Amino acid sequence: MKENVKSQIIVTSNLNDLMFNVEKVETGLITGLDANSDYNHMILVGDAPNKKIVNACSDRYELVPISTFAPQIRQIISDKGVNFEEKYTMINHSVFYGEIIIKDNSFYIGDNKEDTLYMRVWWSHSYNGKEQYELNMGTFRRYLCTNGLWITGFDTQQNGLAIKGRHTVKIQSSLAQLKNKLEYILSDEVKEIAKKVYQPLYDHWVKDYDKRLEEVLKVAGIGATKPNLEEINKTIIEESNDLYGGKVNDWLIYNAVNKFMFDYDNNVALETTRRAKDNKVLERLLTTI
Repeated sequence: MKENVKSQIIVTSNLNDLMFNVEKVETGLITGLDANSDYNHMILVGDAPNKKIVNACSDRYELVPISTFAPQIRQIISDKGVNFEEKYTMINHSVFYGEIIIKDNSFYIGDNKEDTLYMRVWWSHSYNGKEQYELNMGTFRRYLCTNGLWITGFDTQQNGLAIKGRHTVKIQSSLAQLKNKLEYILSDEVKEIAKKVYQPLYDHWVKDYDKRLEEVLKVAGIGATKPNLEEINKTIIEESNDLYGGKVNDWLIYNAVNKFMFDYDNNVALETTRRAKDNKVLERLLTTI
């Protein structure tokens, strides 16, 4: 388990680290004060004497503990008999992300078989309302990086590979969908969709990549500061030398920016914010080739 004390971020491969107690309690029992209808309940996590308040809400708020769905997601994939890795991220004991990376049936973009992609099942949830529950079955993990790729050219919700919702009924529906769709998720059809989206980036080799990088950073709202540029350029140069003999294409630029945006050491933005920026970068690259 890796812990970032300053940002209160915990990254772990053990799902049990997220299985702590959570409860909804009347505000008056905690504060001894009356509360209006919008904040007459609080969400508490942990056990006495170290309980923490992570949310104030109305009595209509439906508390859905991680324990009611995360172990089930893991079990559905485990029952499939595939080789997988898992990673869980927790921010302030109130915002959660889980990902299961399926290591079977890998594929790659372009001509280099070492630039491997794996299918990823990803979920988000929160106890403070900042992240809506989502189960997304249409994303990928790139082996070379710690980042995750989001297929913007493939509407995962429209194709039944992403489900959002705040309540138990919707969440239970997502588990049934995962069970029914898992075979399709691992199929060549989904991989071909990914290749169709990313192949143009691979095919577009860039000589003056500094200008290209500056362009996409501006679109994403990432400051072109010296530290930011140094970190992103370091990734581009290393991968360029390792994979393509020193040449740079839009695929490397995109992944270097993607890796930077999804690194929690750089910022603690919500995943939805990161994904929105990532979509802008990918769209800009694809429309200006």
